[in-house]
Amino acid sequence: MELSRSLLEQIVNVSVDGVIVLDPVAETVVLVNRAARSLVCYEFSNEASVAWVKLPDSLQSFLRECCQGDLGAAFHIKTTEILSEQGDVENDAGADTNSDSSESLVEARTHQLCAEDKTYIAVSLKVLTDAVVIGNRLARLNQIYSVLSETNKVVANSKTRTDLFVSISKIAVDIGGFSMAWMGIKHGDQIIPMASSGDNDYVKTIAVRLDESERSKGPIGLSVQNNRVCYVNNIATDPSFAPWRAAALQRNYHSMAALPIRLKDEVVGCFSLYSNIENYFDTPTLELLEDMCQDISVGLRQIDEETKRVETEGKLQQLYQAIEHSASAVTITDKHGIVEYVNPQFTSLTGFLPEDIIGLTPEEMASYEVNQINYTRMQRHLSEGKSWRGELQNKTKSGELLWTLQHVAPIRDDQDEITHFVSTAYDITELRSAQETIEKLAYYDELTGLPNRRLFYDRLNQALKNAKRKNAKFAVCYLDLDGFKNINDSLGHANGDELLKAVAQRIRTHVRGKDTVARLGGDEFTIILEGISGPSDVSTVAAHIINALGQPVDIAETQVVVTTSIGVAIYPDDGVEINDLTRNADMAMYHAKDNGRNNCQFFADEMNRRIRERLDLEQRLRKAIKEKEFVLYYQPQIDAVDGSVVGVEALIRWKTPDGKLLLASSFMPQAEESGLVCDIGTWMLEQLCIDCKKILDVTYDSLKVSIDLTDFQFRNCESMLQKLSVSIAREGISFSNIQFEINENILSSNVKESIVRLRMFRKKGITIAIDNFGMGYSSLRYLRRFPVDIVKIDQAFVKDAVDDENDASVTSAIITMAHQLNLRVVAEGVESRKHLQFLERYWCDYFQGGYYCDPVPLDECIEFVNRWMEQIP
Repeated sequence: MELSRSLLEQIVNVSVDGVIVLDPVAETVVLVNRAARSLVCYEFSNEASVAWVKLPDSLQSFLRECCQGDLGAAFHIKTTEILSEQGDVENDAGADTNSDSSESLVEARTHQLCAEDKTYIAVSLKVLTDAVVIGNRLARLNQIYSVLSETNKVVANSKTRTDLFVSISKIAVDIGGFSMAWMGIKHGDQIIPMASSGDNDYVKTIAVRLDESERSKGPIGLSVQNNRVCYVNNIATDPSFAPWRAAALQRNYHSMAALPIRLKDEVVGCFSLYSNIENYFDTPTLELLEDMCQDISVGLRQIDEETKRVETEGKLQQLYQAIEHSASAVTITDKHGIVEYVNPQFTSLTGFLPEDIIGLTPEEMASYEVNQINYTRMQRHLSEGKSWRGELQNKTKSGELLWTLQHVAPIRDDQDEITHFVSTAYDITELRSAQETIEKLAYYDELTGLPNRRLFYDRLNQALKNAKRKNAKFAVCYLDLDGFKNINDSLGHANGDELLKAVAQRIRTHVRGKDTVARLGGDEFTIILEGISGPSDVSTVAAHIINALGQPVDIAETQVVVTTSIGVAIYPDDGVEINDLTRNADMAMYHAKDNGRNNCQFFADEMNRRIRERLDLEQRLRKAIKEKEFVLYYQPQIDAVDGSVVGVEALIRWKTPDGKLLLASSFMPQAEESGLVCDIGTWMLEQLCIDCKKILDVTYDSLKVSIDLTDFQFRNCESMLQKLSVSIAREGISFSNIQFEINENILSSNVKESIVRLRMFRKKGITIAIDNFGMGYSSLRYLRRFPVDIVKIDQAFVKDAVDDENDASVTSAIITMAHQLNLRVVAEGVESRKHLQFLERYWCDYFQGGYYCDPVPLDECIEFVNRWMEQIP
C-alpha cells in the first residue's frame, strides 16, 4: 500500500525530533516535520519541494554540510548557527519555541533513503538537554581515561618509537573516539608525520613549519615552540587554523588539540587529535590530555634509554666475542699450584715476566679480599679433580686491579693422576664495567642515582611476595615536593636538578639500608618500608624526612626551602595488590596537599569522598567565573596617630546561587591547584580599579586601595602589570593609589627573583606590603633585602597577644624591627579595645579589624570612610 504525502507528513509530525528529507542531487528540501520547523525557526512553503537557494544562508550551509558528511555520523551544532533570519516561528499551538531552541545544542544525524530509483538524505535533529550534554561530556572523559589506561600499557610494552607512535595514534581513534590522530617529530624547521590513524590522507595535506611563516602560527607549531598544549575548538572560525581549514572541514573535523612530546625536557614532536565535535576540548579533557602527553614522553624516554642499553649490550657482545677469539693468557702450574709456565699474552695482560712469576702461586698476585668466595669454590672443585670457571680479580705488576674470566682444568697423566693445572684467562675488566653501566641505565635514575620506576615496581613486587609469605606488613609512601614547579621555573632546570639531588640524599639518609627510596620522575619520590609493625613506624620516618627537607638548601647562592607532602598506604590494610597500594598512597599524598602541604597522611576510605568534593568544587568555581558570582568586600585601615582612614583592603567573596557568602579560604586553595586562580586574579584587578575610581571620587585622593597578589600573579608580574595598566588608564586612576599585599612565603621561595619583581612594582609607584608576616621561615632573614614599604602582622599573633606572652613578644619584636628598618606596620585582627591598647603601647602605625569595621560591600565601605572622616577634628 502506498502512503500519500499528506499521511507521510502527519506521521513524521508525530515525532518529537526534527526530520528533514533532502534531495542532494536536485538540492531541494522534500519534507520537513513540525519539530524541525520549530528548531530552525523557518516556515517552509507548502510546495512539494523547496529549493535550497530560496533558504537563508545559514540554513543552506547546514543542509550542505549534512549531505557532505559521513552517513550515520552524528555531529553537534548550536541552533544559533542554523537559525534563519526569519525570527521567531510559532508552532501549531501558538507557543514561541525560539527562546528554547536558540540556546540549545542539537545533535544532527544523517541517513540514506531510497525510493523510486532515487536517493534521499534524511536528517534527524535531536535537542540535547543539559543532562545529555553532561552525560556526553562524562562519556568523553571516560573515553579519555580509557585512552590513558591503554597508553600506559603501550608505554610499558613498546620497544621502538614507531611501535609507540602507531599504537598511541590507533588508541586515540579506536578507544578515544577521535576522528583523526597523528604523531609528528621535529626535523629542522618542519614537523614530519611519523604515524597516524583515522583518515591517513589528511596527513598528506599537512605542512607544519617552525619558522616565521603562517604555517608555524597554528596550534601544532605553537605547541612545539612554546612547550604547551594548544587547541582550537572551532576550526571553521579560528583564524590560526586557516591554512588547514578546508581539508579539515571536508572531513568533518570541528576541533583539534596539539600536545607537545618531550624527551629530557626538550620538545621533540607533537601529538595531534581531531574531533568532529565543536568545543570538544574543555579544561578537564585538556588536563587528562596533558597527563597523556607526559605518559607518551615517559615512554619515549624509556625507549630512548632502552635503545641505548641495547646498543651497549651489542657492543659488549662484540667485545666479548673479540676476547673469546683472541689469544688468552695461559698459566700452567704443578699439582701444588706452583707456576711453571706463562705465555706472552699473560705477560702482556699482567705485566709480569716469566721470571717474575714462575715459582710462585697465582694467589700471590690476586686481590684476596674480593676473591675469597671464588677462590674457595675454585680450590674445592680442583681438589675434587673437577674443572672450574669463574671471575677473579687480580693485580698487575704495577699494582692495578683487573678482572679476568678464568677457566682452570686439571691435566692428567696416563694413569689418570693429576700432574698439572692449566688456566686460561681473559681480561673482562671492561666487560664488568659495562655490565655495571647497563644495570645502572636499566634500573637507576640517572640524575639522583636512586632506583627508577622499573626497579621500584620490581622491589615492590618482591616486598609484596615477602609480606604474603611472612604474613607481615609494609608501607608504600609517595612523596611530592610542594611548589617544585615554581622553584624549577624560577631557578632554572639545572639548579632544579641540583635541588632534586639534595632532596634524594636527605631522604636516603633517614631510612634504613634495607628500605627502597626511588624516584619515579619529576619531583615524585617513593619509599618502600618493609618489616613495619604499624603506622607509628611510618610516622616516625615521615616526620624525620619532613623535618630534613624543611631545612634550607644552598642552590645557586640562594637558600631554597622545599617542603614535601607524603601519602602512605599500608599492606594489607589499604590494599593487597600493587595497583591498589600505589593508587591509595598517591591519593593520600594529594590529601596531604589539601591539608596544608608539608605533612604526612595515611590512606582512608574518606579520601575518595573528599576527592569527589574537590572535583565538585572545581566545577562550581568554573561556573562562578562564567556567571560572575564573585564580589569584592573592603575593610578600612586606620592611622594610629590621627585616627584617619589611610586605606582599604579588597577581600574577595563568593556569592553562591543559594545565597551563601564564602570567604576566600574556602575556595582559593582549590582555584590555585586547578589553575583557575589566573582568571579570578585577573577579574579581581579589573574590579579593583573600577571600585578604586568610585572610592576616590567620593572620598579623598590619598587613599590607598590594597589587594592580595596570588603566587601566580607574582610569578607572572610582567603580564599582570600590562593588564593592570590598561585598567588603570581606563578608569583614570594612578598606580600610586594601588597597594600590593604579598604573602611572605611567596617572597621567600626565591629571594633574588622576588627582589627583581618588587623593584618593578616600586618603579611603577605601587606601595608594597608583606602580608601574614611572622608565619614564614625566612621573614627576619630577608626582610632587610626586600624593597617594601609596609609589614602586616598576621592576625594569629594579634589575636592572642593580650593573653599569650609568646605572641606578645613576637608582635612587639616585629613592630620594633620594622621601625628600625624604616618600615610601617599594619596590625590585622584588631577586634577589641584590649588589642588596640596593646598595639598603641608599641607604636604600631595602622590598625585593621572588626573593632573599627568588618569587611563590607563597596557602598557601605564608602559610607563608613566618609562618616568616620567627618568625626576627625
